[in-house]
Amino acid sequence: MSGSGPGFVPSGNGFIIEYAGAQGGEKRFHDITTDSSGNIYVCGETEASGNSHALVAKFNSSGVIQNQKDYDTYGGDYVFKTIKLLSSNIHLGGQRRIASVGANAFAYAKLNSSFVLQAQRELYRTSGARAASAGGAIIDNNGNYYVFGELGSDYIFSKITASHSLNYVKQYDTGSTMASPLAAPYDVNGNTVIAFYNLEYVPPNFLYKVGLARLNSSGSTDFVKDIITDSGTNVPYAVTVHSSNIYCVGQTNIQGTTDGFIVKTNSSGNVQWSRYIGGSGTDRFYSVTTDSSGNIYAAGSTNSGVSSYMLLIVKYNSSGTLQWQRTISYSGGINQYNSGITHKSGKIYVTAYRGSGSNTALVFVLPDDGSETGNFYGYGYASSSLSNGSFSPTAGTRSFTASTPSPALSVYNVGSSTERTLTFTSQVKEI
Repeated sequence: MSGSGPGFVPSGNGFIIEYAGAQGGEKRFHDITTDSSGNIYVCGETEASGNSHALVAKFNSSGVIQNQKDYDTYGGDYVFKTIKLLSSNIHLGGQRRIASVGANAFAYAKLNSSFVLQAQRELYRTSGARAASAGGAIIDNNGNYYVFGELGSDYIFSKITASHSLNYVKQYDTGSTMASPLAAPYDVNGNTVIAFYNLEYVPPNFLYKVGLARLNSSGSTDFVKDIITDSGTNVPYAVTVHSSNIYCVGQTNIQGTTDGFIVKTNSSGNVQWSRYIGGSGTDRFYSVTTDSSGNIYAAGSTNSGVSSYMLLIVKYNSSGTLQWQRTISYSGGINQYNSGITHKSGKIYVTAYRGSGSNTALVFVLPDDGSETGNFYGYGYASSSLSNGSFSPTAGTRSFTASTPSPALSVYNVGSSTERTLTFTSQVKEI
């Protein structure tokens, strides 16, 4: 450990970025990615005048901030949930509140490598049941956007071309008493794997069923499967794909307490193995990624055995054997809700936040072997001993009934968003 502070360049294997600053308001990073030079890109939201502004920032490989901007919609919340780098451009997907029509829109933006705005669009309709929430967006290698979310009690899936024309919109009815937003999308080989949950009344209980579906590039369904149908609150928060295997993470009550779960399925959605991890408190996984060897890294939150939440990170191999589990603690707590994780060149990159009322957004850059534990500037990075085990969830079948939304949705230019160059400060703390 050599030092910390704005502009400090760490020399060790890991570091912590604290993102705060005098402009005030809450700050949260929802997604994270890196480029070939090790630069770190994050997206999320920051608060000003009571509303959320969509946020995007870049740090170099040492954690020193390079650029940062946000976007204000005047009277409505705006948030970026997804970030992807493509041909030196930064693609962002999220959700915007349109005050003039009292509705949410599926929103996306494109910046060049200098953070100059190239395009900003939104998908919504001006009448009828409007878009309720965006579950996420993915961008394929041709710059097409695939947007997912909730419309009333159904799911919605749309493709928007790189030239901003609407290719199609499909609405899916699962037949449940209530459908909920998609957890996360992932693009692989022209297909899209989505995770979702449905709340169904099966007397005498309400069941939260976790499902997976794969859609091809035209929006047709390849498969739909329920992977957890047991009693309790079972909710997916993230999904990823490696070598055609699907990994879904979230929370489950299948053991009687709220535990984090990881389920691996094959390319057809058939469960290969299932794992839970947890203790006496509330444990959840909010994000998941893999490395080139097929190891799985999941991050989330736990308050088992402590008074405030800690960041929880685990590593499993492709066979479902736990390699290590770690927690990161801080006075007042750390949470990972709606945050992200990625892997590159022997390191994992995890976003989180701490504080209340004026949150500090965090990025943890850590060796993927679980080393470098210790106490660093108030943070405690330590081994954890939460219970880890296998479980056998009850799976099921499901179908999607597809239709064209009516009234129709259309793509619009964002007409009331102001770009702002931010002056938040970034502190780098070596571990």
